[in-house]
Amino acid sequence: MNLAMELGLYSMLPAAFYDLCRHPPSRIVVGTVSTPPVTGIDPVAQNADNTSLMCLSPDFLFRTLLGRECCQHFVADFIEQGIKRRGPSIDCVHANNEDDNANQECPCRQSFYYLTLNILRAVGGIADGRDADALYTLIQATEMLSRTDFSDGEKQCSLKICTACKNDFSKEAKKAREEVWASIPKWFGLGS
Repeated sequence: MNLAMELGLYSMLPAAFYDLCRHPPSRIVVGTVSTPPVTGIDPVAQNADNTSLMCLSPDFLFRTLLGRECCQHFVADFIEQGIKRRGPSIDCVHANNEDDNANQECPCRQSFYYLTLNILRAVGGIADGRDADALYTLIQATEMLSRTDFSDGEKQCSLKICTACKNDFSKEAKKAREEVWASIPKWFGLGS
């Protein structure tokens, strides 16, 4: 990020900030061990073993953590608006069955419930080291629609979601990814 600023390559900053914000805050704040020898860099901190740490400026640290919060907020909003509150597609093959049998919920609604649970369990990809990565979360959500490794308690299976609901959700997730890409610069205070 410092090199991009120094060379006037400002168009690289949104991607650099986004890449950094995906890590846990403790890792963002501590810095990165520099590879010796580093010339022209005054380390802000030293490790216990006297190796230099390259740390963000206070402004860049603030922007990174603020952008990280915006990214996580986007995912939370997407879960609430794009999954939890969504109904079946207009063309859902199971929607009419739900009206006929009031005791049984539409399999597509159930699938969106399980989709929400799986996204929340992953917390944006903690298991994969993508702690605050909205783009990754949206891809994972879309890929869950075709996974067959869910368990019904007895055997592995896929979500019981119809093609119309899959297509609607996939379109919504794609639109949300485009919104993330458009929002990244402003999340980090870099303009539009």
